[in-house]
Amino acid sequence: MHGIWLKSSHMTTANLQKYSNSHLLDLYLESGGWNTNGTIDYYVSPSQVANFKAMANAINPNFKLHAWLYWAPSPIDLSTSNARQILINNAVSYLNNYPGFDGLNDDLNESFYGSDQNYADFINAIQQALPNKSITADLFAGYGTNIPALYGAINIRKVNPMFYDSKQWGPGNPENPNALEQVKVVLNNSRSPVQLGIMVNFDNNSSPALLQDVLAVLTSYNVAGYAKYEGVALWMEGMFDQGGRQDWAAWNNWVGTAPPPQYTLNISALTI
Repeated sequence: MHGIWLKSSHMTTANLQKYSNSHLLDLYLESGGWNTNGTIDYYVSPSQVANFKAMANAINPNFKLHAWLYWAPSPIDLSTSNARQILINNAVSYLNNYPGFDGLNDDLNESFYGSDQNYADFINAIQQALPNKSITADLFAGYGTNIPALYGAINIRKVNPMFYDSKQWGPGNPENPNALEQVKVVLNNSRSPVQLGIMVNFDNNSSPALLQDVLAVLTSYNVAGYAKYEGVALWMEGMFDQGGRQDWAAWNNWVGTAPPPQYTLNISALTI
């Protein structure tokens, strides 16, 4: 299953039909943001989410609507069990108050202090507390990340490594090992299924890579041949087809008609 990050303004019937046709069934809706004290700012109401869910289901019952929680303005402490429990309780409460959400997409890996294991304990505990929800996490995946330690410790519905550095994918060097080797390391070491996070409109103008070039590289690298591969997540709606690019055409040409495999989470096997 592929996915896309989006905002409330993007939740229209026309867009949902487009996503359905393009096999983008994981909808990561910007719904709230973490505060430094572990509380959550709510960006949408339960009634809005219920309406969004009904709209999506009317078009394709296979859509999954995820509450994307944005990272805090300053790092959050995850270094102690007490500190983590505050956030875990708030995340669980958030989803319980919003029954329209199928799961949570957490972005806190971008702004916390503590160890990789601390973050893994945090996100695993949310999945354990909500076994019927899809918990996903947006994770760093660069050379500064201990990928075997971080990805090997997380056991949730899905992880979304953020492969967003345009220098790694730029024209003239389409198989830059700095990007491709990290993709391989993630897919080989992740305990959870992997949905590769790819930016549509790179913000580094010194080496912009077209989406079609990035997707061609993924094909050449045979990402679909890895057991943990479960698709691509696109960052983000609102960035497509700018500056004369043909991003939607490139995506639809690449994705074709066959959706990627799906993985069934074994909740009983979850451990911290």
